[in-house]
Amino acid sequence: MITLEVAEKKWEQFCERFQEFCHGAMVTIQIVQSDGATKTIAQRVPLVRVALDENSDACNTRLVIEAGLPGERPVQHVIVEPIHIRLKNGQDNDRYNHLHIIAENGTTIIELKPGINPGLLKDFEL
Repeated sequence: MITLEVAEKKWEQFCERFQEFCHGAMVTIQIVQSDGATKTIAQRVPLVRVALDENSDACNTRLVIEAGLPGERPVQHVIVEPIHIRLKNGQDNDRYNHLHIIAENGTTIIELKPGINPGLLKDFEL
């Protein structure tokens, strides 16, 4: 399994590109809390939006992820103060199928189907 880390100065650009190329991809969103418990936020639903919001709160950067079925209100998951954004590929697969976001409020794991083509990542100093 290969892991790539997105440079912090490229997070906003990465979120924009992720939104552009992965909108509608099927995602499962889970959070691993500080006590090790895993909670599923959304399961196998289309990705609606990914946005880095650095202006909503003077103290914290927030990464907002929305996913849900068309015609329904999407589930919104807010990641407070991301520390690392990492992509991981699946075994026997050249696409990156997992996005791990380590933050103050736990680790968010997003499983993507289909995954991200490595060619889309060439500008991110990974």
